[in-house]
Amino acid sequence: MAAAVALSCSTTASAQLMDEIVVTAQKRTQDAQDVPVSISAFSGEAMAQLGFQVPQSVAQQVPNVLFGEDGGLPQFNIRGVQLYDFGSGNEPPVGVYVDEIYMGTLGGHVSELLDVERVEVLRGPQGTLFGRNTTGGLVHIISRKPTNAFSASTSLQYGAYDQVIAEGAVGGPLSDTVRARIALKYNRDDGWQKNIYNGQRFASKKAFVGRAQVEVDITPDVTGLFNFHASTLGGEAKNLGLLGRLDPANMAQECALADIRARRCVSGAGSPSTSPKRTATDIPHLAQDVDAHGGFAKFDWRINGDVTLTSITGYEYTSRFYSQDPDASISPLAPENLLPINLYNSQAVKAKQLTQELRLAGKNWVVGAFYFDDKKRDLDFDLVALGDGNRARLDTRSWAIFGQIDQHISDSVYVTAGARYTWEKKDLQITDISNPAFFDAEGFDTGALTWRLGLNWEAGRDTLVFANVSKGFKSGAFQTSFVDVIGQAAPSKAETLISYEAGVKSDLFNRDLKVSASTFYYDYRDLQMLTVTNVGNQLLQILDNIGDARTFGAEADFTWRAAEGLEGRLGIGYIDTKINSPLPQFDGKETARAPKLTLNGLVRYTAPWDISGGQLSLQGTFTHMGDHFLTPQNQPYLKQKAYTLLGSRVRWQDKDDRYFVEAFVDNITDKEYAVGAFDLSAPFQFSGVFWGTPRLWGLRIGANFD
Repeated sequence: MAAAVALSCSTTASAQLMDEIVVTAQKRTQDAQDVPVSISAFSGEAMAQLGFQVPQSVAQQVPNVLFGEDGGLPQFNIRGVQLYDFGSGNEPPVGVYVDEIYMGTLGGHVSELLDVERVEVLRGPQGTLFGRNTTGGLVHIISRKPTNAFSASTSLQYGAYDQVIAEGAVGGPLSDTVRARIALKYNRDDGWQKNIYNGQRFASKKAFVGRAQVEVDITPDVTGLFNFHASTLGGEAKNLGLLGRLDPANMAQECALADIRARRCVSGAGSPSTSPKRTATDIPHLAQDVDAHGGFAKFDWRINGDVTLTSITGYEYTSRFYSQDPDASISPLAPENLLPINLYNSQAVKAKQLTQELRLAGKNWVVGAFYFDDKKRDLDFDLVALGDGNRARLDTRSWAIFGQIDQHISDSVYVTAGARYTWEKKDLQITDISNPAFFDAEGFDTGALTWRLGLNWEAGRDTLVFANVSKGFKSGAFQTSFVDVIGQAAPSKAETLISYEAGVKSDLFNRDLKVSASTFYYDYRDLQMLTVTNVGNQLLQILDNIGDARTFGAEADFTWRAAEGLEGRLGIGYIDTKINSPLPQFDGKETARAPKLTLNGLVRYTAPWDISGGQLSLQGTFTHMGDHFLTPQNQPYLKQKAYTLLGSRVRWQDKDDRYFVEAFVDNITDKEYAVGAFDLSAPFQFSGVFWGTPRLWGLRIGANFD
């Protein structure tokens, strides 16, 4: 027989949901269940079995977390906190870190998950240990490090739209004191969008990522880790969908809301609404070209006992060019009293950043200093058809000192106290491409104290109850697009967020059930947002502080082992947001992409039979997003209705965890959903929509060698 099936039980070394995950959310190693903050963590093995290929996939399995796009810039939204700007010069309030290095350029974030040890998602302001503009939280990607044991892995995947993913890694000792690891990945596809006018494909990818690491025992007490990485991303960018607002039979009349949402209407130029897969553009090439490289040197000096001095010096370079067809059609737009125009824009940035962190850590405390120097050059926003746009240079320097301590006040109760003081200086020089005489220089320096105070109760051997009050801040920012008046690029004020949170973490029923739950309230001040206001008696777009917001919510993660071979995970999130603003277009509105209800989970069953020397596992996943608005103005036609994404995976793995074969389908029902939008109702009578990924399928084979 081709497959011999026996009822004898077999075990594998595959990742189990109940496995302990060690994290460094507090700059020291701890079990995730022992960290008194809201954190979701995934091991590299678990992410591989979930099929995560890019960082944004993690959002599908974390409550109150979304991944979206704005102007082609990828960004995370945590508990309703996100960036409201499409310029490449701004930094997001949800930080992205890779191996403890802050990534300060949007769009330059690592494009692929490669040889990952784990990913940590911290929800809430991180104003103490990860203080760089993290009012919303952070996503931390940690790669596998060199070890004293030889290991290697390789895999090959083929899927929908001729997707090919090939990756491999190898590492081990070079001598008694030197270890190394190299990892490579190639990911390409033909794109899932098609131009309805000429068949051209968009939303395609051609990515290559590589990383090399060497770890050296310099002395018995001093270890050095040296990392170099590089990546390229090309292909055709995702094209916008057009959502028209006018009745095609009578363009003087606006469509009914149901018809707008059903994509039955046209723009002011008569262009029809388009669907996610069938788009429209007269632009022959929508670029998404990213070249990035960097590296870091990390030194750990074990001074005595539990005390370690750590130095991390990092350098990152990003070159990004992105183009877009905002009208998503082949028809020139003709607003009232203006000549027909064909909207086409591009964004470019070349950024260099240097970071230095120095910290001293003990068993229950850490103190340190942080330096950030970022130079963005060729920071361009170009309205190509109009010969208009801006070119800017932006320099950012930031210094910070920080510390945090856990202090027991009884055998079972301890206090967490931490603070960070940040000083920052930013300088902008900006010109108008169509007006060589225009030049503006803006700048500021600011300081901020952020902090965290927590009370934690170890209620039992496997239960932790915690309560935190913490403050985070995001420094002021400049607008670098559509600027043609002196003062229009003046910086916004810093935004701040104070979080009040209480939660519990517990292992129950002989550790067959893990629970992590929390409830929180946000006092969110001086939100930075693009808006239209009067500057020099002209109505102009500026980046301004539009008011305050309040958010309250709750979330819970459950992981359980229901029976031998049967395990599952369930995440539940609820938030309620409201903006309080003197500007009527924002006052009383919800923050964007903040569904009241989010649900996610998976069920995995590993059959107890021996099948050709291995085991078969079946996995199903789901992600549910409740109704939410795509923009902070809460236009009813830009409200995404609730949707659910389903996925499935079948995997065979040999009993020695050496070889595997798997087949998968993501977004089984081919659900159409939006991940971002902008509104051009005045004067063009349409909106642009960024669509989410459709149904994908694939086959993957791989091998591990130890």
